[in-house]
Amino acid sequence: MQTNINGETFETWIERQINNGQLVRAKVRRDDSIIFPWGISPAMNKYKGKIKSSKRNGIKFNLTSTEYITKIWEAGINPDQIGQSVDSYQLGRIGDGDVPYTVETCRFITKRQNLDERKENGGNVRTSEKIKEKWQDPEYRNTMSEKTKEQWKDPEFRKKVSEKVSGTNNGNWKGWWQTPNGRFTTVKEAAEANGCVDSTIYIRVNNPNFPD
Repeated sequence: MQTNINGETFETWIERQINNGQLVRAKVRRDDSIIFPWGISPAMNKYKGKIKSSKRNGIKFNLTSTEYITKIWEAGINPDQIGQSVDSYQLGRIGDGDVPYTVETCRFITKRQNLDERKENGGNVRTSEKIKEKWQDPEYRNTMSEKTKEQWKDPEFRKKVSEKVSGTNNGNWKGWWQTPNGRFTTVKEAAEANGCVDSTIYIRVNNPNFPD
């Protein structure tokens, strides 16, 4: 009986995912559904998301829903381990480029491994060239400009962007602001907590002669 790298059979793995709420069997046959014979579930959300991203990137995706989850099983992982963090798993194509997603050409590897392979295969250069080509099109630039304007009208969108570039997430972040009332990610937070203005914090931290 065939098993994955963890020694688990496909049937056992399927039942475990169902019990954990990661996968659901379809209750009604729907030949028009791309996820049949599976129902709406976290695993199938990952599958549909991959189809959309592949289409957006101009890469053919030729995996059925069952072939997709078989790939997850082969890797010995769970659907909730698929994501965008460096240690999460992604469906990486062997050779990258214009290679389509098929049973023979892809497997689940960590994002870190996927990025390394992409770099080795010249994927970063190809992506850069595609982006440059897109932005040379005036119509594309106008479309993206209007889209960005609409996004910034949404308070929730602005909040998410702010969270991604603030504090320890900011690429220019130099370290913590240590004060008598604790440590803070920004000088503004430190000043507010200590009842003073920003310049006072700057002077105190950057002056080696200032008494502790």
